[in-house]
Amino acid sequence: MDKNALLAIVIEKLKTEKQEIQAVLNTTKQTAIAAPSPMQSHSDTTKFQMNILANNQKQSLEEKENSINSLISFSQNRLNSSSSIQLGSLIELKEVMDLKFYFILPAGGGIKIEKDNKVITIITPQTPLATALQGKNKGDKIKFKTKELEIFNIY
Repeated sequence: MDKNALLAIVIEKLKTEKQEIQAVLNTTKQTAIAAPSPMQSHSDTTKFQMNILANNQKQSLEEKENSINSLISFSQNRLNSSSSIQLGSLIELKEVMDLKFYFILPAGGGIKIEKDNKVITIITPQTPLATALQGKNKGDKIKFKTKELEIFNIY
């Protein structure tokens, strides 16, 4: 599986999410501007609430931008195959008869992408699953929560 192609898909998803946040932020700013000021209405707190919401959206926008930049600058040689699991590994885990794919990246955790009829979940190194997998090899078994998982393949 082409990890560079998967990385490009994750970056595009983050860019789309960033555009959506930007659109909502613009709407929130316009709502705050149009809301009555405290001098016009002593009981209407819309302007205050919209400003708080806009600040939160700005922070979310900055986080998306940082994630995008982190993934763009992620070294291409970090995506090379390795015999042990590390940052940049694409892992195929087997739980009983079910195979699941996880891609460990520095950002974008929680994003799910579909490629070649397979769903791949992005996890970051800070997640409990990535921590449990760190340094393991193909064929190793780990206990995660109440499940026993086998590392079926590492790409």
